Amino acid sequence: MRSIISLGIGLGITITAEGVENEAELNYLRAEGCHEGQGFLFSRARPNEEIVGLLAAQCGTNVPLKTDGSGRSSRVA
Repeated sequence: MRSIISLGIGLGITITAEGVENEAELNYLRAEGCHEGQGFLFSRARPNEEIVGLLAAQCGTNVPLKTDGSGRSSRVA
């Protein structure tokens, strides 16, 4: 992880660690310079529709959805 984090920092990009499950992992990643994390420490997996609703509430806007006919939806860019 240290090498990947160093590479990202050297390239000037935001580093996001996936699969962070506990405070010890988060503390290690922060100490190494990782900018962001995601995983069960922050939230369980959630369906797309719920995430879109959370983002809309946080941004104070409606996030339009489109469906592909399979019941799956995605944000309209």
